[in-house]
Amino acid sequence: IFTVMRSVNQSVSRRSWRRIIKYLLLGATALFIVFTLTAWIVFEKKNQWLLQELQTSVNESLSGQVKIRSMELSLFKSFRGVTVVFDSISFYERHDSIRAVTERPILYAEKLFIALDLISLMNDELNISEISLSDAEFTIVEYQQGVLNLDRALAPPVKIKPKIAVQSISPKPSSSSPVKKGAKPKPKTVSRQPAGKAQVDLENIELSNVTLNWRAYHSKMQSSIVVQDLETEFEKEGDVIIVNVALRSQVNALYVNRTSLPSGALNIQTDLQFNQKAKQLIIQDSEISFSGYTLLLTGTYDHLKNRKLDLTVDASSNDLKMISAILR
Repeated sequence: IFTVMRSVNQSVSRRSWRRIIKYLLLGATALFIVFTLTAWIVFEKKNQWLLQELQTSVNESLSGQVKIRSMELSLFKSFRGVTVVFDSISFYERHDSIRAVTERPILYAEKLFIALDLISLMNDELNISEISLSDAEFTIVEYQQGVLNLDRALAPPVKIKPKIAVQSISPKPSSSSPVKKGAKPKPKTVSRQPAGKAQVDLENIELSNVTLNWRAYHSKMQSSIVVQDLETEFEKEGDVIIVNVALRSQVNALYVNRTSLPSGALNIQTDLQFNQKAKQLIIQDSEISFSGYTLLLTGTYDHLKNRKLDLTVDASSNDLKMISAILR
Protein backbone atom coordinates (compact mmCIF):
# COMPACT_ATOMS: atom_id res chain seq x y z
CA ILE A 1 0.00 0.00 0.00
CA PHE A 2 2.78 2.44 0.93
CA THR A 3 4.60 1.68 -2.31
CA VAL A 4 1.47 2.41 -4.36
CA MET A 5 0.81 5.68 -2.50
CA ARG A 6 4.43 6.80 -2.99
CA SER A 7 4.30 6.16 -6.73
CA VAL A 8 0.99 8.03 -6.96
CA ASN A 9 2.46 11.05 -5.12
CA GLN A 10 5.53 11.05 -7.37
CA SER A 11 3.38 10.97 -10.51
CA VAL A 12 1.21 13.82 -9.18
CA SER A 13 4.26 15.93 -8.29
CA ARG A 14 5.75 15.32 -11.72
CA ARG A 15 2.54 16.42 -13.40
CA SER A 16 2.43 19.51 -11.17
CA TRP A 17 5.99 20.48 -12.02
CA ARG A 18 5.36 19.94 -15.72
CA ARG A 19 2.27 22.12 -15.50
CA ILE A 20 4.17 24.88 -13.67
CA ILE A 21 7.01 24.81 -16.20
CA LYS A 22 4.49 24.87 -19.04
CA TYR A 23 2.73 27.93 -17.59
CA LEU A 24 6.07 29.69 -17.03
CA LEU A 25 7.11 29.09 -20.63
CA LEU A 26 3.76 30.32 -21.90
CA GLY A 27 3.98 33.43 -19.73
CA ALA A 28 7.54 34.20 -20.88
CA THR A 29 6.53 33.73 -24.51
CA ALA A 30 3.50 35.98 -24.11
CA LEU A 31 5.62 38.64 -22.36
CA PHE A 32 8.18 38.54 -25.16
CA ILE A 33 5.47 38.84 -27.83
CA VAL A 34 3.88 41.80 -26.03
CA PHE A 35 7.26 43.51 -25.67
CA THR A 36 8.11 42.90 -29.33
CA LEU A 37 4.80 44.25 -30.61
CA THR A 38 4.89 47.27 -28.30
CA ALA A 39 8.47 48.14 -29.24
CA TRP A 40 7.72 47.74 -32.93
CA ILE A 41 4.61 49.93 -32.81
CA VAL A 42 6.37 52.63 -30.79
CA PHE A 43 9.39 52.62 -33.08
CA GLU A 44 7.31 52.79 -36.26
CA LYS A 45 5.55 55.88 -34.91
CA LYS A 46 8.74 57.48 -33.61
CA ASN A 47 11.10 56.54 -36.44
CA GLN A 48 11.30 59.87 -38.27
CA TRP A 49 11.05 61.85 -35.03
CA LEU A 50 13.89 59.87 -33.47
CA LEU A 51 16.25 60.27 -36.44
CA GLN A 52 15.50 63.98 -36.77
CA GLU A 53 15.77 64.56 -33.02
CA LEU A 54 19.20 62.95 -32.77
CA GLN A 55 20.69 64.72 -35.78
CA THR A 56 19.14 68.10 -34.93
CA SER A 57 20.16 68.04 -31.26
CA VAL A 58 23.77 67.23 -32.18
CA ASN A 59 24.16 69.53 -35.18
CA GLU A 60 22.62 72.55 -33.43
CA SER A 61 24.90 72.23 -30.39
CA LEU A 62 28.21 71.52 -32.17
CA SER A 63 30.31 73.09 -34.88
CA GLY A 64 30.66 69.66 -36.45
CA GLN A 65 28.01 67.79 -38.39
CA VAL A 66 26.59 64.29 -38.02
CA LYS A 67 25.18 62.43 -41.00
CA ILE A 68 23.17 59.20 -40.72
CA ARG A 69 22.13 57.27 -43.80
CA SER A 70 19.41 55.11 -42.22
CA MET A 71 18.23 53.49 -39.01
CA GLU A 72 16.35 50.36 -38.04
CA LEU A 73 15.06 48.61 -34.94
CA SER A 74 16.75 45.63 -33.30
CA LEU A 75 14.59 43.80 -30.76
CA PHE A 76 16.99 41.09 -29.68
CA LYS A 77 20.13 42.96 -28.61
CA SER A 78 18.74 44.57 -25.44
CA PHE A 79 15.63 43.11 -23.82
CA ARG A 80 15.12 45.85 -21.23
CA GLY A 81 15.00 48.58 -23.86
CA VAL A 82 14.86 49.32 -27.56
CA THR A 83 18.09 49.04 -29.54
CA VAL A 84 18.34 51.27 -32.59
CA VAL A 85 20.84 50.37 -35.31
CA PHE A 86 22.29 53.26 -37.34
CA ASP A 87 23.94 52.58 -40.69
CA SER A 88 26.78 54.65 -42.18
CA ILE A 89 27.48 57.27 -39.50
CA SER A 90 29.73 60.20 -40.48
CA PHE A 91 30.92 62.97 -38.16
CA TYR A 92 32.64 65.92 -39.84
CA GLU A 93 34.58 68.84 -38.38
CA ARG A 94 32.52 71.39 -40.34
CA HIS A 95 29.04 71.67 -41.78
CA ASP A 96 28.29 71.20 -45.47
CA SER A 97 28.19 74.92 -46.17
CA ILE A 98 31.84 75.53 -45.20
CA ARG A 99 33.34 72.05 -45.57
CA ALA A 100 35.75 71.19 -48.37
CA VAL A 101 34.81 68.34 -50.67
CA THR A 102 38.04 66.46 -49.91
CA GLU A 103 37.66 66.68 -46.12
CA ARG A 104 37.62 63.26 -44.47
CA PRO A 105 35.25 62.63 -41.57
CA ILE A 106 36.59 62.49 -38.03
CA LEU A 107 34.49 59.39 -37.46
CA TYR A 108 32.98 56.95 -39.91
CA ALA A 109 31.20 53.83 -38.70
CA GLU A 110 29.34 51.10 -40.53
CA LYS A 111 27.19 50.25 -37.51
CA LEU A 112 26.23 52.13 -34.37
CA PHE A 113 23.99 50.51 -31.75
CA ILE A 114 22.20 52.68 -29.16
CA ALA A 115 20.02 51.23 -26.42
CA LEU A 116 17.02 53.41 -25.50
CA ASP A 117 14.54 53.15 -22.66
CA LEU A 118 11.14 52.10 -24.04
CA ILE A 119 9.00 54.03 -21.52
CA SER A 120 10.96 57.25 -22.14
CA LEU A 121 10.59 56.79 -25.87
CA MET A 122 6.81 56.60 -25.52
CA ASN A 123 6.92 60.01 -23.80
CA ASP A 124 8.99 61.61 -26.59
CA GLU A 125 12.17 61.42 -24.49
CA LEU A 126 15.55 59.95 -25.39
CA ASN A 127 17.35 58.10 -22.61
CA ILE A 128 20.55 56.49 -23.92
CA SER A 129 21.94 53.73 -21.69
CA GLU A 130 24.30 51.74 -23.96
CA ILE A 131 26.43 52.50 -27.01
CA SER A 132 28.13 49.96 -29.26
CA LEU A 133 30.30 50.86 -32.24
CA SER A 134 31.68 48.42 -34.82
CA ASP A 135 33.66 48.58 -38.08
CA ALA A 136 34.64 52.22 -37.66
CA GLU A 137 37.56 54.58 -38.30
CA PHE A 138 38.41 57.47 -35.99
CA THR A 139 40.94 60.07 -37.21
CA ILE A 140 42.42 62.73 -34.91
CA VAL A 141 44.65 65.54 -36.25
CA GLU A 142 46.49 68.09 -34.10
CA TYR A 143 46.55 71.40 -35.98
CA GLN A 144 48.68 73.18 -33.39
CA GLN A 145 49.85 72.52 -29.88
CA GLY A 146 46.80 71.28 -27.95
CA VAL A 147 44.24 72.08 -30.70
CA LEU A 148 42.59 69.06 -32.32
CA ASN A 149 40.10 68.67 -35.12
CA LEU A 150 37.85 67.00 -32.55
CA ASP A 151 38.01 70.10 -30.32
CA ARG A 152 36.84 72.28 -33.20
CA ALA A 153 34.04 69.85 -34.08
CA LEU A 154 32.78 69.62 -30.49
CA ALA A 155 32.96 73.38 -29.92
CA PRO A 156 29.67 75.33 -29.82
CA PRO A 157 28.71 76.76 -33.20
CA VAL A 158 29.56 80.38 -33.94
CA LYS A 159 26.37 82.39 -34.15
CA ILE A 160 26.41 85.15 -36.75
CA LYS A 161 24.15 88.05 -35.92
CA PRO A 162 22.06 89.16 -38.89
CA LYS A 163 22.46 92.72 -40.07
CA ILE A 164 19.40 94.83 -39.30
CA ALA A 165 18.70 97.87 -41.43
CA VAL A 166 17.95 100.98 -39.35
CA GLN A 167 14.69 102.61 -40.36
CA SER A 168 13.14 105.80 -39.12
CA ILE A 169 9.83 105.06 -37.43
CA SER A 170 7.31 107.83 -37.08
CA PRO A 171 5.56 107.94 -33.71
CA LYS A 172 2.14 106.38 -33.63
CA PRO A 173 -0.78 108.70 -32.88
CA SER A 174 -2.15 108.33 -29.41
CA SER A 175 -5.32 106.33 -29.08
CA SER A 176 -8.50 108.37 -28.76
CA SER A 177 -10.05 105.90 -26.33
CA PRO A 178 -9.58 106.86 -22.70
CA VAL A 179 -7.24 104.82 -20.56
CA LYS A 180 -8.53 103.71 -17.22
CA LYS A 181 -6.37 104.45 -14.24
CA GLY A 182 -4.77 101.43 -12.66
CA ALA A 183 -5.31 99.31 -15.75
CA LYS A 184 -2.37 97.09 -16.66
CA PRO A 185 -1.63 95.96 -20.19
CA LYS A 186 -2.36 92.29 -20.82
CA PRO A 187 0.78 90.25 -21.32
CA LYS A 188 1.16 88.66 -24.70
CA THR A 189 0.89 84.91 -24.66
CA VAL A 190 3.44 83.00 -26.69
CA SER A 191 2.59 79.45 -27.67
CA ARG A 192 5.52 77.04 -27.54
CA GLN A 193 5.70 73.51 -28.82
CA PRO A 194 6.96 70.97 -26.32
CA ALA A 195 10.44 69.92 -27.35
CA GLY A 196 11.73 66.40 -27.06
CA LYS A 197 14.17 65.74 -24.23
CA ALA A 198 17.43 63.89 -24.73
CA GLN A 199 19.66 62.65 -21.94
CA VAL A 200 22.55 60.22 -21.65
CA ASP A 201 22.71 57.80 -18.72
CA LEU A 202 25.42 55.46 -19.93
CA GLU A 203 25.96 52.07 -18.37
CA ASN A 204 28.13 50.45 -21.03
CA ILE A 205 30.22 51.35 -24.10
CA GLU A 206 31.50 48.70 -26.49
CA LEU A 207 33.88 49.04 -29.46
CA SER A 208 34.64 46.33 -32.00
CA ASN A 209 37.08 46.59 -34.92
CA VAL A 210 37.62 50.34 -34.60
CA THR A 211 40.72 51.93 -36.13
CA LEU A 212 42.18 54.93 -34.29
CA ASN A 213 44.43 57.23 -36.34
CA TRP A 214 46.45 60.02 -34.73
CA ARG A 215 48.80 62.61 -36.23
CA ALA A 216 50.56 65.00 -33.85
CA TYR A 217 51.49 68.60 -34.54
CA HIS A 218 54.76 69.02 -36.51
CA SER A 219 54.70 65.33 -37.43
CA LYS A 220 54.23 63.84 -40.87
CA MET A 221 53.87 60.30 -39.54
CA GLN A 222 50.52 58.95 -38.38
CA SER A 223 49.98 56.53 -35.52
CA SER A 224 47.41 53.79 -36.06
CA ILE A 225 45.84 51.43 -33.52
CA VAL A 226 43.11 48.88 -34.18
CA VAL A 227 40.79 48.38 -31.21
CA GLN A 228 39.71 44.77 -31.45
CA ASP A 229 37.53 44.83 -28.34
CA LEU A 230 36.76 47.53 -25.79
CA GLU A 231 34.30 47.17 -22.92
CA THR A 232 33.61 50.11 -20.62
CA GLU A 233 31.14 49.84 -17.74
CA PHE A 234 29.83 52.83 -15.78
CA GLU A 235 28.33 52.93 -12.30
CA LYS A 236 27.29 56.06 -10.42
CA GLU A 237 27.34 56.45 -6.63
CA GLY A 238 26.35 59.98 -5.71
CA ASP A 239 28.90 62.38 -7.24
CA VAL A 240 31.35 59.56 -8.02
CA ILE A 241 31.36 57.72 -11.36
CA ILE A 242 33.06 54.30 -11.31
CA VAL A 243 34.48 53.17 -14.65
CA ASN A 244 35.88 49.74 -15.54
CA VAL A 245 37.84 49.55 -18.81
CA ALA A 246 39.06 46.43 -20.61
CA LEU A 247 40.90 46.98 -23.92
CA ARG A 248 42.38 44.53 -26.41
CA SER A 249 44.04 46.15 -29.41
CA GLN A 250 46.80 45.90 -32.02
CA VAL A 251 49.32 48.69 -32.63
CA ASN A 252 50.23 49.05 -36.30
CA ALA A 253 52.27 52.27 -35.98
CA LEU A 254 52.96 54.33 -32.87
CA TYR A 255 55.04 57.51 -32.53
CA VAL A 256 55.68 59.01 -29.09
CA ASN A 257 57.86 62.12 -28.77
CA ARG A 258 59.05 61.58 -32.37
CA THR A 259 60.16 58.08 -31.42
CA SER A 260 58.89 55.12 -33.43
CA LEU A 261 57.76 52.31 -31.16
CA PRO A 262 57.49 48.70 -32.32
CA SER A 263 54.15 47.29 -33.32
CA GLY A 264 52.43 44.70 -31.18
CA ALA A 265 49.50 43.88 -28.94
CA LEU A 266 48.28 46.57 -26.54
CA ASN A 267 46.05 45.51 -23.65
CA ILE A 268 44.72 47.74 -20.87
CA GLN A 269 42.81 46.80 -17.73
CA THR A 270 41.95 49.68 -15.41
CA ASP A 271 39.52 50.79 -12.73
CA LEU A 272 38.78 54.53 -12.51
CA GLN A 273 36.81 56.74 -10.14
CA PHE A 274 35.81 60.26 -11.15
CA ASN A 275 34.44 62.72 -8.61
CA GLN A 276 32.22 65.13 -10.55
CA LYS A 277 32.07 67.69 -7.75
CA ALA A 278 35.80 67.77 -6.98
CA LYS A 279 36.81 67.17 -10.64
CA GLN A 280 39.24 64.50 -9.50
CA LEU A 281 40.13 61.26 -11.29
CA ILE A 282 41.50 58.33 -9.28
CA ILE A 283 43.40 55.61 -11.15
CA GLN A 284 43.27 52.29 -9.32
CA ASP A 285 45.28 49.15 -10.05
CA SER A 286 45.72 49.77 -13.77
CA GLU A 287 47.77 47.43 -15.93
CA ILE A 288 49.07 48.25 -19.40
CA SER A 289 50.85 45.60 -21.44
CA PHE A 290 52.41 46.44 -24.79
CA SER A 291 54.61 44.26 -26.98
CA GLY A 292 55.85 42.22 -24.03
CA TYR A 293 56.24 45.21 -21.66
CA THR A 294 54.04 45.74 -18.61
CA LEU A 295 53.27 48.93 -16.68
CA LEU A 296 51.36 49.12 -13.39
CA LEU A 297 49.75 52.52 -12.80
CA THR A 298 48.12 54.18 -9.79
CA GLY A 299 47.52 57.84 -9.07
CA THR A 300 45.21 60.84 -9.20
CA TYR A 301 44.44 63.72 -11.54
CA ASP A 302 43.05 66.97 -10.09
CA HIS A 303 41.48 69.12 -12.77
CA LEU A 304 40.72 72.05 -10.44
CA LYS A 305 44.18 72.19 -8.85
CA ASN A 306 46.20 73.43 -11.82
CA ARG A 307 45.43 70.13 -13.59
CA LYS A 308 47.90 68.28 -11.39
CA LEU A 309 48.75 64.67 -12.25
CA ASP A 310 50.22 62.49 -9.51
CA LEU A 311 51.07 59.15 -11.11
CA THR A 312 53.03 56.16 -9.83
CA VAL A 313 54.46 53.86 -12.49
CA ASP A 314 55.91 50.43 -11.73
CA ALA A 315 57.97 49.14 -14.64
CA SER A 316 60.65 47.28 -12.69
CA SER A 317 60.18 44.05 -14.65
CA ASN A 318 60.86 45.63 -18.05
CA ASP A 319 63.61 47.11 -20.14
CA LEU A 320 63.93 50.61 -18.67
CA LYS A 321 65.48 51.99 -21.84
CA MET A 322 62.28 51.22 -23.77
CA ILE A 323 60.04 52.55 -20.98
CA SER A 324 62.03 55.80 -20.72
CA ALA A 325 61.47 56.47 -24.42
CA ILE A 326 57.72 56.22 -23.86
CA LEU A 327 57.55 58.36 -20.71
CA ARG A 328 60.10 60.98 -21.79
